[in-house]
Amino acid sequence: MLKRYAEPKVRRELSEIMKRYYQDHPHSRKGKKHSPETKQKMRLAMFHRLEKLKKEGKPHFLKGRKIPEEQKRKMRLAKLGMYDGPKNPAWKGGRKKCGGYIFIWSPHHPFAGKSRYIKENRLIVEKHICRFLKPEEACHHINGIKDDNRPENLMAFKSDSLHQLFEHGHPTDSSDIIFDGRKL
Repeated sequence: MLKRYAEPKVRRELSEIMKRYYQDHPHSRKGKKHSPETKQKMRLAMFHRLEKLKKEGKPHFLKGRKIPEEQKRKMRLAKLGMYDGPKNPAWKGGRKKCGGYIFIWSPHHPFAGKSRYIKENRLIVEKHICRFLKPEEACHHINGIKDDNRPENLMAFKSDSLHQLFEHGHPTDSSDIIFDGRKL
């Protein structure tokens, strides 16, 4: 391969070497095209291969490759949840940061997402009010730092719209606030 950053003299020499190589090796197909008949034969062969895989119930992307039994067993176990959470080889302690927020692995939380993680700020507010926050209820970081989850820095509102009004400086009624960390 010719390097773009090579000096012109070196590039010319490499080009000459490659030309001689392709002259000495006529079996190379460089620059040659398949005839229409050959292309049609290749299409038919691929079609028959895919049809055979469909009849055998194999996905076409495997193209007849055999999956070892040990790998099949691991795949089944993964589907059954055997590698969930701390059992997973890629486990990093159940804490992750995404979008500035800290998420905690909480598989039994009723409002945890598909990944079974929930925002740490919601868990802290739930601990202080002794109940689960409903999905429509919103948490707010007073100082604006998303990963500062001290109870004194958190507030919870009955709805996201009330939270947005508070953020834009509109007055809010105390009955709209579920939890106010400033009063701790």
